[in-house]
Amino acid sequence: EDVKALGDNVVHILGTVRSLTQPEVLELAGKAAGALREAPAEPMGRMGLIRSLKDPEVRRGLTMFLTVLREMGGEDDPDTAQN
Repeated sequence: EDVKALGDNVVHILGTVRSLTQPEVLELAGKAAGALREAPAEPMGRMGLIRSLKDPEVRRGLTMFLTVLREMGGEDDPDTAQN
């Protein structure tokens, strides 16, 4: 049963692996791992969060993060995911 399920999904699995191994995705994953290692132990306060929004790199990162969340929460049908 597991082998049949694997066979049914092998094309999708290969497509996902191909996407994940693109240089820009691997670079982003490396940056994320480094940032997690260097993250401060104490949470940032509200004013610190607001001040950080002035940083273009923070805004760019938030945009990327929100785009990923939108894709994860979207419908399977691309026409309905736009709403």
